[in-house]
Amino acid sequence: MPARDEHLRSAQRFEGFLGQINHPQQPYREWVVIVWFHIALHYVDAFLATKGHPQIEGHSDRWAKMANEAETRSIQATMLQLYKDAKEARYQATEFAPLDLRTARYNRVRQAMRGALGLG
Repeated sequence: MPARDEHLRSAQRFEGFLGQINHPQQPYREWVVIVWFHIALHYVDAFLATKGHPQIEGHSDRWAKMANEAETRSIQATMLQLYKDAKEARYQATEFAPLDLRTARYNRVRQAMRGALGLG
């Protein structure tokens, strides 16, 4: 049952990995999309842990819990699109270029959750 700080540590580790792979010459951009989703997921789960939801039972459970919190409800559609992008990248090996729109989606979720968690 991961708590807020455990999710934040996971997000930070994924962000460190992202720094290694997210560059313009990266031929496998689909992995950037997958990592973005997992970073966003850990920020969302960290926030939900602060609202009394320390255990998320899967994506359906996460969507339901997100719908009940104003801070996550406002980014739920964006998060769902990140999920779909990551699923497409993972299972269909879709080549993603350019990533501008997806970058904006990731940044929106990340910034909203960091703000809600008091991380700035």
